[in-house]
Amino acid sequence: MANPICSATTLITNGACYRTSSINIVEQKALLIYAKVLELAAIGGTDYTAQLTGTLLTASACPPYEPDNIRAGNVAVAFANAASAGAVVPSTIQTKIAAVKCLKNVDGGLARLEQIELLLNCKLGRHKNYVQ
Repeated sequence: MANPICSATTLITNGACYRTSSINIVEQKALLIYAKVLELAAIGGTDYTAQLTGTLLTASACPPYEPDNIRAGNVAVAFANAASAGAVVPSTIQTKIAAVKCLKNVDGGLARLEQIELLLNCKLGRHKNYVQ
């Protein structure tokens, strides 16, 4: 299957049933998790599809619980995934922060950064399959 189409029209159309006018924020997050569970199983990783409230909950008890640690962990995983894909990732936090200085004060703030993240998630698609 091809990567998703990343135009505004397509993203809005395909995302319509996932808006908070149809489902709540917790359901949105649960669906994101379910999509990742399906993807992990499809690439040969652990299959949690039948264990969403069993093995998945047990396995997820190990990562950090505090929101700041979770966000920080997600940043670290994103850089690790970039490196695994072949990117040259700066080795220090100072170099990384310097590289994004133009994004720190982008018009629209956090909401605009979330738009950018959506576009990049869409464009990245699933370019490389590897077992976790």
